[in-house]
Amino acid sequence: MNLPPQFKTCNAPCYRRIKLDVPGQWKLLAENELGEKISSWTIDLEVAQGMKDGIPDEGNPEKMRAMIFQIVPPPGSVIVNLAALYADRQFCTVMQGRASEIPSFNDGAGSYWEIEQEVVLEIDTVEQADIYSAGGGSSDFDTLALVAAFLAFGPDMTKTRWDEFRAQAESVRHKAGKKWLAPDAFRRALARVQKHVPRLLEKKRVQDAAKATRRGD
Repeated sequence: MNLPPQFKTCNAPCYRRIKLDVPGQWKLLAENELGEKISSWTIDLEVAQGMKDGIPDEGNPEKMRAMIFQIVPPPGSVIVNLAALYADRQFCTVMQGRASEIPSFNDGAGSYWEIEQEVVLEIDTVEQADIYSAGGGSSDFDTLALVAAFLAFGPDMTKTRWDEFRAQAESVRHKAGKKWLAPDAFRRALARVQKHVPRLLEKKRVQDAAKATRRGD
């Protein structure tokens, strides 16, 4: 793509949300990398967190997990820095002047303007060290509050006590449900998991070998 150099570089951290199925999670843990490609990243962390429905629901059938990766693009990896392009007044003026020649302009290229935060990168792999955060969560607030109330009051639970307990717990409602782990919390969780990886990989190898043997019988 023939663009001026300022639109093919990015010195800011870029974020990408990736949903991983179980094989993808194993690959990242065991091999410490995932194959990448030409893909869309963003310089806005909140955009990455909210892309494609954010965090998958707990118990989803595919057991998908969402992770946010963070990198500072290496030299030569930026295909186009759309955030920089849309921040350029001359580019925006020219594009707006030719809006009639651009298919679906109002719903596409002409709908971003000041909110465009995308950077398109071409990189080979991302690694564990590139993980910024992972999605997690608990049950919804009302379920957690009800369980806590029953643990607190047991058979003495009444509607009045429940209403009072729930009202007092409202201040922590925002802490329940799906959320992104803070980077430090994620690193601690990953370190705990990594201790068990060799044992789990050996267990998986034995299980896979047993399945292959059964298929061959």
